[in-house]
Amino acid sequence: MFSKQHSFSQLIIWTVSLSLLLGVLLLPSIYSNIINMVQAFNTGIETQPNPMPLYGFFRPNVNKPNCKDFTLGIDFADVYYPSKYFYNGDIYSTSQYDVFERPLAYPPILCFLYNKTLCHLPYPNAAIVSLLLCA
Repeated sequence: MFSKQHSFSQLIIWTVSLSLLLGVLLLPSIYSNIINMVQAFNTGIETQPNPMPLYGFFRPNVNKPNCKDFTLGIDFADVYYPSKYFYNGDIYSTSQYDVFERPLAYPPILCFLYNKTLCHLPYPNAAIVSLLLCA
């Protein structure tokens, strides 16, 4: 199918073309999920994203002082809240900063970068920016 001379460049072209095609096909789903996420953050009501989350929606313990009632982006909370309190002590020896009291599993450099960038935004905005950066 490919000659030796053009095999690598043709493989790169096919790979890029396929990834662009998949990206274009996934844009409606990404857009829909971002809209649902914004509505859920603003209203506190769970929406019906497409596709549905594998494990459903999680509600954090809203009695914690550093937690707001949110329904989406709970995985982002695992890094956001400990990073927000990066300079308050050893964030690795306690799980008091996470809404589900999970131990922090991210490296210190990532927590430092989040502390200097996304943690200056309110949680819903930071979660959406993080989602867009990962997409």
